[in-house]
Amino acid sequence: MRQYSIEELRKMTKDDLIAVIETVQEEDAFRKARTREQGKKYRNRAKEKQSALEAEVARLRALTGEAPKQ
Repeated sequence: MRQYSIEELRKMTKDDLIAVIETVQEEDAFRKARTREQGKKYRNRAKEKQSALEAEVARLRALTGEAPKQ
């Protein structure tokens, strides 16, 4: 995201300022959507790892004859 100095902003026309604001809003929305998507992926990966660990624990308990913990 480009950063503007106060002097640059003061020299801009009203239409230029509106365009800058719209661009910033679009970039912010894109960044938030990407962050949300990354959060979903992280949570899904964590759930998959947890399920895999639980399955491995169950398998090992079955091999050793230990009763599952309640």
